[in-house]
Amino acid sequence: MSEAKVGARRAFGRGGWWRALALSTGLASGTSCLGPNEGHCIYAGGDLACESSGMMCVFAPMGGSAEGVRNDGCFEGAELPDEFFHAKYGLPARLEARQGDPMDITSVEGLLLRLTDGERAMSEDALEELSGVFQGVKGYHTRLTQEGKLLEAKYDVGIEPFECPDDAREMDKACAYYRVIDDWLMKQPPSTDTETETSSDTETTGATLDATATSTGDTGPECSNCPEEKPFCGPNLQCATCNEMPDPDGACTSMDSATPFCEGVACVQCTAERPEECMGDTPVCGVSNTCVPCTAHAQCASGGCELGKGTCFPGDAEAVIHVDGDGGQDFLTVSMAVGSIGGGADGVIMVHELNGGVSYQESVVIDGGKAIVLLAAPGETPVLLGTGGNPGLRVGGSGTTLYMEGLSISGGPVEGLVVTNAFAWIDRSRVVNNIGGGIVVEGSTAEVIVRNSFVGVNVNNVPAMALNSGVTATVSYSTIVGAFGTAATGLTCAADSTLVARDTIILSLNSDSPVSCIMGTFEHVASDAMLPGGTNSEIEDFGIGSDWFVDANNGDFHLQNEGLTLFDNVGEWNDGDPLTDIDGEERAQPDGASDYAGADVP
Repeated sequence: MSEAKVGARRAFGRGGWWRALALSTGLASGTSCLGPNEGHCIYAGGDLACESSGMMCVFAPMGGSAEGVRNDGCFEGAELPDEFFHAKYGLPARLEARQGDPMDITSVEGLLLRLTDGERAMSEDALEELSGVFQGVKGYHTRLTQEGKLLEAKYDVGIEPFECPDDAREMDKACAYYRVIDDWLMKQPPSTDTETETSSDTETTGATLDATATSTGDTGPECSNCPEEKPFCGPNLQCATCNEMPDPDGACTSMDSATPFCEGVACVQCTAERPEECMGDTPVCGVSNTCVPCTAHAQCASGGCELGKGTCFPGDAEAVIHVDGDGGQDFLTVSMAVGSIGGGADGVIMVHELNGGVSYQESVVIDGGKAIVLLAAPGETPVLLGTGGNPGLRVGGSGTTLYMEGLSISGGPVEGLVVTNAFAWIDRSRVVNNIGGGIVVEGSTAEVIVRNSFVGVNVNNVPAMALNSGVTATVSYSTIVGAFGTAATGLTCAADSTLVARDTIILSLNSDSPVSCIMGTFEHVASDAMLPGGTNSEIEDFGIGSDWFVDANNGDFHLQNEGLTLFDNVGEWNDGDPLTDIDGEERAQPDGASDYAGADVP
């Protein structure tokens, strides 16, 4: 035996085992101390709680920590740290012996009585003091659920008897404690027929050794080689799912701390009611009960998701800034709310409708490296209207980021939205009927993503969406409509811009060129001109008399009449696509399902 292990056991004996326990029960939960840390391996079967990771269970009876010792007491090193003890079997789950069997091996009381036998004799006073100490820790005892596996190990590969140091002192009671368990195990037959007995005044926290101690037969324990779908050894020594265990979550945590919750019959990483394990790059508990990146603002407590990264904006709902020009909220204008966020900082702003559907008549500028989520209040569609020859919303500057959802930018004197050398993600929004055009993207580092949105103009000779030199754009499930005139395309692109358009409707009253994007990539796009790519649909010319939309002249591109069939089955929904349309209506699923092109699912 190593000198470190001998030294650790001697340290455990100094001052008496009960003194060590008495001191440690008053400690807060910490690395490997015997105290109120219910996840510690000493309360979950000792080495059995660490066997999946190939470690041994250790604890420091006087408290403390050491390199290589995890918070659950499992130790990954080869030599025990000083002042630590190897807790081979941990502590029994039952405090008191069964009625009629005062030396019940499955109880703390019975084990201590056995320590008074022969060479392990103790004074009655010491025994009484020890019993009092265990009363103090019984609230932290957990079950020895997997103890039946010791029998399996004995008959399959053999178990090594616990070794006491040659010069073990009379007070080295820990050594005697584990020696007793080894001696008893070596004498037990491999049987599983008798169910666990408990007395009315006995406190237990799960299955203990008593089932194996009193069973008969020679078939081996039912828990031998439990299948993956039933990995636990249940109270009746039958293979069990987590929900069949006395403490389902505790069973899952003991098996694998990465899946600490029992949901149905399986151990999972998180649940909808308990998402606390999810954070960082995977802040959301997904439908499969695993932590995943966020894909919608509503999934985050802060109300804001960095959709390009899948991480949540910091903070909670109380940190959201509210704008209501009618009063009663944090700010009267969107510009004031944006201005309250410092350069380089981030924030979530929720905008409420003005009474009577009036527009916010202001030109909002987001710059200075800010990252802002601009949301419409639930069930509302607030409208921005640019003033003084400025767009309704301008986003600019290196490092500046905008996520906008649910707002309308409409009726302005120039362009609706201008993005210059910044990043903007526009979702479920309307940028329509602005005199200078809809969305303009400019600057070699500019990038936009437009999903589930209406973009259109009712003014001749301006494009609904324009991508200038060097920019990058991705458009999906959107409806883009231009007016008359040689420049009145739905979408126009500089030759060195990058465009990917999918599952989208692109039209123009100037039907000869609804799209002017030579290098663009188009998939499942409906247009009144043939676009490159084998999955696109050329439809009849869009004209003044077309009644495919509810009110195209005023930017309402919800489908009606012939539009209900023209754009059906043009799109193809794929994993990662938005689950709903511009109004929150569910899209076709699963992966590869035919869907409506454009922003609206009628």
